[in-house]
Amino acid sequence: MQPGHVFISHATKDDPFVKELRIALESLRLPVWADSRNLRGGSKLAPEIDQAIAAARQVLVVLSPNTVNSPWVRKEISKALEIEKQRQAEGYRVIPLLLPGIEHPALPLWFDEEPMGIKVQLTSGGISEALPQILAALGEALPDDLQPDQNIDARPVEELVLKLVDPKIATHEGKRRVTAIATLVYEPANKTARNVESKRYALNAPLGPIEADDLRWYLESYYLWPTGVFQQRAAAIEKRLPQWGQDLYNAALRDTAAAEALAAWKNSVLDRGLSLSKAARFSIYIDSDPAPNADAASHKAALEAASSLLGLPWELLHDGKGYLFRGKNAVAVRRRLPNREARAVRPTQLPIRILLLSPRPEDKTTGYIDHRASAKPLVEAVASLGELVQLTVLTPPTLSALRNELNRAAKANQPYDVVHFDGHGVYDREHGLGALCFEDPHDLDKLDHRAMMPVHADELANDLREHRIPLIFLEACQSAKVEDDPTASVAAKLLECGVTSVVAMSHSVLVETARRFVEAFYRQLAAGSRVGEAMLAGQEALAADTWRGKIMGAGELHLHDWFVPVLFQEEQDPQLINRLPGEAVQHLQQKQAQLRLGALPATPAHAFHGRSRQLLALERLLHTHNYAVVRGTGGAGKTTLAVELARWLVASKRFGRAAFVSLENLHDVRSVLDSVGRQLLPAYSVAEYKNLNEALQPVSRALQDHPTIIVLDNLESILPPSTSSGQAPANGTAPVTAVPHAEFFALCANLLASDNDTRLVFTTREALPAPFDHKLCERMLGALDRHDAVALVSSVMKAEGLEPKTSDPGSTPQEIEDLVEAVNCHARALVKLAPDVARLGVRATTADLHKLMAKMEREHPGDRENSLYASVALSLRRLPEDMREQIKPLGVFYGGAHLAVMAMVLEVDGEKVQAIAQGLIGVGLAEMKNYGHLRLDPALAPYLLGQMHETEIAQARQRWAEGMQQLLSYLYEEAFKNTEMAFQLTLLELPNLLPLLDWALAHVTPEEVVGLTSKMETLLQFLGRSQALTRVVAVREQAAKQLGGWSHARSMSDCVFR
Repeated sequence: MQPGHVFISHATKDDPFVKELRIALESLRLPVWADSRNLRGGSKLAPEIDQAIAAARQVLVVLSPNTVNSPWVRKEISKALEIEKQRQAEGYRVIPLLLPGIEHPALPLWFDEEPMGIKVQLTSGGISEALPQILAALGEALPDDLQPDQNIDARPVEELVLKLVDPKIATHEGKRRVTAIATLVYEPANKTARNVESKRYALNAPLGPIEADDLRWYLESYYLWPTGVFQQRAAAIEKRLPQWGQDLYNAALRDTAAAEALAAWKNSVLDRGLSLSKAARFSIYIDSDPAPNADAASHKAALEAASSLLGLPWELLHDGKGYLFRGKNAVAVRRRLPNREARAVRPTQLPIRILLLSPRPEDKTTGYIDHRASAKPLVEAVASLGELVQLTVLTPPTLSALRNELNRAAKANQPYDVVHFDGHGVYDREHGLGALCFEDPHDLDKLDHRAMMPVHADELANDLREHRIPLIFLEACQSAKVEDDPTASVAAKLLECGVTSVVAMSHSVLVETARRFVEAFYRQLAAGSRVGEAMLAGQEALAADTWRGKIMGAGELHLHDWFVPVLFQEEQDPQLINRLPGEAVQHLQQKQAQLRLGALPATPAHAFHGRSRQLLALERLLHTHNYAVVRGTGGAGKTTLAVELARWLVASKRFGRAAFVSLENLHDVRSVLDSVGRQLLPAYSVAEYKNLNEALQPVSRALQDHPTIIVLDNLESILPPSTSSGQAPANGTAPVTAVPHAEFFALCANLLASDNDTRLVFTTREALPAPFDHKLCERMLGALDRHDAVALVSSVMKAEGLEPKTSDPGSTPQEIEDLVEAVNCHARALVKLAPDVARLGVRATTADLHKLMAKMEREHPGDRENSLYASVALSLRRLPEDMREQIKPLGVFYGGAHLAVMAMVLEVDGEKVQAIAQGLIGVGLAEMKNYGHLRLDPALAPYLLGQMHETEIAQARQRWAEGMQQLLSYLYEEAFKNTEMAFQLTLLELPNLLPLLDWALAHVTPEEVVGLTSKMETLLQFLGRSQALTRVVAVREQAAKQLGGWSHARSMSDCVFR
């Protein structure tokens, strides 16, 4: 990049265009000089502008009809041409940009020698399209052939329409079946050609309630336990799917009356093959109105029959050779209903506006699903379109917010083209209507566990009426389900109220199924295809790979569920994207997208796993507050979570830019500001300014240009020890860096004051001081949940090309769970131990954790990113010296410690053990769980153990064993009084209880061992820990054999579970 700025000469009336141009250039780190940004009140206009032109690397001249009457632009061009003669050898150029209304023949009005001008359109994406030429003119790229945006023409459609009227329910040979009067119509793609319409004939639905129940079980229940007899039943259903498709095909299309229309369509589509310029479609059009003057019973029966016809799996259509939706001549299937009202035409134009809402209520009626499961693939699919798509995430995702946003957009003449609902759907039998699950507006003050508010189809349709939205995507279970009225589903109601296309789900849908479908659907839509063609792409992606995940204890799940997503549509199938950016533009957009992320660390090779609830809570928090604090133990994943949050909020267009600063290696507040400024501004350096206040001004202005999220990492590095432990600073406990924390937090306050849309995210092991000490803004980050921990280990190994050792691969789910629980599901520990799983095996890694942690420290001494001990040592430095010495006996614990046992081992009273616990929590080495259990950093105990002498270890372990025996007796007694507490605390203490067995075998009598194990068996029998229970039983039986004749213990041993 050449030194100096780019000067933009323009008429004042072109300020809006120049602002967009400046932002585009600065997004590529090119410094820009424009008078509105660089002249202060009292400036001498001509001298300062002359100086800026002389100091520029090049000059861009914006020529428009507004320029004709601008003497300033003429003077600036004259001055720039004068400089160009002097510095031509340096590459100094004056480059005209021609806006609409100015053509190349007009250039002599401003230039004696006509230069090469660059035309820029004022349409959406116009600046982006011209940017490659502008960069080449500025010397930032070599000149290349012009690559204009690619216009995409929608393919005409060869359509076959099955019209069904007069639906009825009949019983024949004991089978309940639906019938209707059918007409088959072939509508050629060439609209000048005649339609071919069959005579009317009877259609008898070949599938009834039995087949529907089989499909419902297969799609909605089989996944719970895909093994044994259930797997056999599922395989039988899968085998029948092609036959059901043939039965539907024969019933709908094989009647002799339909032969001519079918043949005409097949000749144009199937037999001769589609050309690339044509598409094929099959529409089911159902009119549920009964005959005139029909009574109420007939009317009800007709509605029920029509609902059954609408619910048939038409996507299964199979002509005996294959499913119609597959192959070169793939046929899109859709459902249509009569239009009873006149509706205004709603043309679409670029940019396409997408409204994404992902309600995530979580209460007794609604389970939680990852809030980005399909939102993320949607965002990624449309990213290549740049300015041609405008994405808005609805926050908060309530019905009133949806209503208000749609009305706001309509009034601004910026209506939405796509509304994507990603959440729960239900079919309410009591009301006979489908419903979507929104978040309850009364719970918006909560960051977690918001209540669900069901919104029925008719209510939702009333709010969407007249908006004429081209596409609504309902990624919600049963959003196409009907029973008694074909218009009662959410999809049908939306179609009835004027929505052009509705993608919905006929049954409950797996998260993995929805994710894959969404990814393929939007990728195809973004390529310029119609909605129907995007449906085909999604269905083909599901059919091509039936893997849907692993079910713990049951193995892999495969499912044929590609026919669950269905399309309801008006006659017209819209093409939303009709123009695609050229290759050069897309390359620049990728570069801009990367630069918008500032210095955010790259996503790990094993990707980001889990933490959806924490991520969502932080998103909700930042919607209403201007900062968030992510606090947790070392290695818990604070930085990873904060970085993923920033990356996601920028990708989903809620923030324009991100910046990242680690406080670990910075020395003063000016260094912090310099790091932020260099990420937000081209050619910024804090050294160029006299003081911090002046240096802050350009950064503040940059924050006003774009909503910005700034991640400030490792704040414990600058905090004084008293913040966390409540103790006076001790020798050796100074902050790690020299950044004065008071000045630093003052800078943070100034950054937030720059613009209301600026957000800060802090990561720390310790609590922050005022003004960033609001408890609502602090989110404690605990361990990963077990499922995410297992997935993390698997992903790390896959990313590094590793496989578990073949002789010890973790052949049972319990062995894998034991591994992740041995390190308390600690994120960094799991990442670092993955190579050892490949080298040693699952069980061996679990057994040798202490040795492996010590090995990491030897290989990476003092490196807290690669040594778990180094991270612990850094936090221990924050504690007072006497406390560091006092906690050494914690080295005999496993995973965590109950405070009562901890007090015995440390030989302190209750008040002191509480203070020690708070100190450990304060420096990020522990986390308080329920019932007095303190979860420890997984590396803390082995690290402390290495600091103790053998005599100290033996004495501490004796106290630990006595304390654990007392705790076990307490839990056994409470199992008959307070079952919930006893069982939950048993699970928390299991890492300590199982080693107690080994200690007991070596130190107490067989009779005492039987007593201990009998209590453990009672506690474990209902907790689902089969391997732990097996181990306890084995120890009991081993001890019982040593008892010889009759004894009370032998009697207890014989009676347990007999």
